[in-house]
Amino acid sequence: MRDVVRKIDPGIALRGINTLEEEVADSIAIVRIMGILMGIFGVVALALSSLGVYGVLSESVAQRTHEIGIRLALGAKPRDLLKLILGQALKLTGIGLVIAVPCAVAISRGDGVPHFGVVSVDFTILGGFTALAITRGARRRLSPCAPRD
Repeated sequence: MRDVVRKIDPGIALRGINTLEEEVADSIAIVRIMGILMGIFGVVALALSSLGVYGVLSESVAQRTHEIGIRLALGAKPRDLLKLILGQALKLTGIGLVIAVPCAVAISRGDGVPHFGVVSVDFTILGGFTALAITRGARRRLSPCAPRD
């Protein structure tokens, strides 16, 4: 292309000639970077919220050490105590999801309209994160008999 233009008019300086794919990639680079950053921030928020739930449940178990010890002394099985604690964890997770999912849908619908290219609600992603929150809440293996100093 440059050779053809030089033959026609050697005084024209050609700089910044790219293919269409490169131009399109350059034009959406900021959007791509923002998407990557939002993904990273979302993962960090999920990790911090999981850590917070773990801390709350850990403190709850630590405060109930005497109660758990009495239950064990009266014949409760460790599996039953684990069900009790995980039931509490799932109850808290369920309350959080009942509050968070409608808020997320409302915010997503309200925010998706004025921004070009933003999907208003993606129920697949919303359902995936809901399932992830439930399974993370259910998989917390807190030792009900752990001594606390």
